[in-house]
Amino acid sequence: MAAESTAGTQASGLPPASAGPGAGAPPGGPAAMISQMFPLIVIFGIFYLLVLRPQQKEKKKHAEMLNNLKRGDQIITTGGIHGSVVGFKEQLLEVKISDEVKVVLERGDVRSMKPSAPVGTLPQKT
Repeated sequence: MAAESTAGTQASGLPPASAGPGAGAPPGGPAAMISQMFPLIVIFGIFYLLVLRPQQKEKKKHAEMLNNLKRGDQIITTGGIHGSVVGFKEQLLEVKISDEVKVVLERGDVRSMKPSAPVGTLPQKT
């Protein structure tokens, strides 16, 4: 009858391994888990420094450039069109691309600014 009264214990009188509070925990406890996660944290840190942070800085710089556009600025659009800003309408720009041709673009379509030079002239090769 003693076997019936100790149904939850082994012959040595200790509870089974799966019944304890740490059942299924990896050997070594929390220290082992931290050492396993450390390389993952390091990889994420490197990824942030090499990819995400420069991308955020470039996006901020581009937004600042778009906010500082003024009449007469020479721009290059994302489509590769070179022109000069001649007017603004909320989020739209009026851009002169030749003597008689003006187009309306969204501010976000501006890729970069170029040094001031008259529209229609190409840089001189030396």
